[in-house]
Amino acid sequence: MITRASPPPLSQDGKGLANTHSCTEWTEFTKGEFKLKPFEDRDIDIAIEVCGVCASDLHTINGGWGDAPLPLCVGHEVVGKAVKVGDAVKTINVGDRVGVGAQIQADLTCANCKADQENYCPNAVDTYGAPYKDGTLSQGGYASHIRAHEYFTFKIPENIESAIAAPML
Repeated sequence: MITRASPPPLSQDGKGLANTHSCTEWTEFTKGEFKLKPFEDRDIDIAIEVCGVCASDLHTINGGWGDAPLPLCVGHEVVGKAVKVGDAVKTINVGDRVGVGAQIQADLTCANCKADQENYCPNAVDTYGAPYKDGTLSQGGYASHIRAHEYFTFKIPENIESAIAAPML
C-alpha cells in the first residue's frame, strides 16, 4: 500500500513513480512527471491519498503479460480527494473522498456499455497503460493525481478507512 500524508496541490501534469527502463529492469522506478489527458466535462481530478498494490501491477511492469508501454505508472486501487470536477459531473463534489478501480473511461454509448458491460467497450480505457483518444497514455495510482471519468469514480463511505477501501477497488 502506498500512502501519502496529505494530498499535494493539483497540477496539470501528474507526478509519480514509473518504470521508465524496460521490463527486465522493472524494479528500478523513476520519480517524474507525466501528461494528463485533456480535462472534459465529466472528468474528476483526484489528489491521491493511497493506492493498493495488486499482482496485476507487478505482472504489467515485469512483462509477465507482454510488453508494457513505457514510461508507465501502475496502480489501480486508488483512493483520494476530488480536487476538481467537470461542469457535467453530478455524483461527485470537490472534497469528496473517492476511489477508482481498474477502468477509468469508456464511451458509454455502445451496445456493451448500454448492457452494463463497460469492460467490453471497444473504447474502454484501463486505469494505466491504455491510450486515450488523443493519444495520451493513462497513468495509474502510484502518483500524485489521477484524472477519471465520473462513471468510474466512486464515493468512499466515511466509515471505511482509505487504506482498507483501496484494495476493494
